[in-house]
Amino acid sequence: MTPKVLLLRRNGFGLLLLSLLALARAAAADDFGVTYQPPPGWSPVPVEDSRGFSPPGLPPGTFMLLIVSHADTLAAQTFRAWYDHQLAIADLQIVERGEVIEGSAHGLQFAVTTRMAQDPQAGRIQVLFYGISSGRQAALAVMMTNSGALSQQHMPVVRAFFDSLAFGAAPAAPETPAAPPVVAAAPIPPAALGEGGPQGMFYLVRVTGMQQLQVEARIFLPGDRILRFLPAHGGDQADLAACATTPDQCGTYQLDGAAMHIRWDNGAAQQLAFARTEKGFTLDDDEFKPAHPTSAAALTGAWSTINGSRIRFDGDGGYEWGTAGVANAKPAGSYELNGLTLSLRHADGGVETHTLFATGDRGEAICLDGDWYVRE
Repeated sequence: MTPKVLLLRRNGFGLLLLSLLALARAAAADDFGVTYQPPPGWSPVPVEDSRGFSPPGLPPGTFMLLIVSHADTLAAQTFRAWYDHQLAIADLQIVERGEVIEGSAHGLQFAVTTRMAQDPQAGRIQVLFYGISSGRQAALAVMMTNSGALSQQHMPVVRAFFDSLAFGAAPAAPETPAAPPVVAAAPIPPAALGEGGPQGMFYLVRVTGMQQLQVEARIFLPGDRILRFLPAHGGDQADLAACATTPDQCGTYQLDGAAMHIRWDNGAAQQLAFARTEKGFTLDDDEFKPAHPTSAAALTGAWSTINGSRIRFDGDGGYEWGTAGVANAKPAGSYELNGLTLSLRHADGGVETHTLFATGDRGEAICLDGDWYVRE
């Protein structure tokens, strides 16, 4: 089988184009094998045996490419082995390596990592390798740019492109069964600060302006994993799939006395001063406290934010949620508490889940999806 080679070529303007040469074909020449939704407004870029796109309006001296390869057959190898091989043969001068994150979404396995490369002409290049597998087939998508601003600006489009990837007609099943998919969510343990360090979710309340508060979270999982975002749909499960598209929000940490060393999945490194406090710990003087669940009895009553959002919980399991001056902003219904997860059942039967935990020193406040509510 002919190996895949990633080659960087400079064009007449000194920018970089990615070519995939001598690709190993798993299907006929006219059968690409991977379906996708082209990024809206992006221009096609000629790439041999692959599909490439570039966004419009690139500033001088910058580039950004989004490329997906044709489908490959796994044969006897596992998806992870195939993916690691693609990383190993990438013709790039790698200077930083992020951790490989595995998971599953839309019935497909995925593996993603970020590499930082150095090029004499283009400078520092961020490369995001996103592989997918159906168990019998595999494909690789690559995002490359030498501009952090472009990466941040177009990341929603990149995420949507990755999310649209799928396989066409699959070849016959291989003799060796595929590896089972990796679960893309992990349970968040109860917040505790033990001898080995923090576990679970801790929060920080930051004052950002006149009567403006911002709640931030740090989630510590087994295996020394750290996340710095609030769970989107309930506070008892960490969405590891989000790490694939936001590698700067997920990483690994090591506690070394009075210092916490963090390596984020995008390759960035941090060293923060760590100190235990009466109620939790500090990181560079930012105080984090454990996110503890509340009870239905303690939740009973009305709560509001400084922006006018208001929610009221009845003692019989009912709720009303709205905004001052806005009638029926959210439907009323019944609620249920399960750990750090608040489930709201609307009167029409719809159900939505939120992250909720007690804050304040005397239970006088709650955090609901990152918003600070105080008891009226």
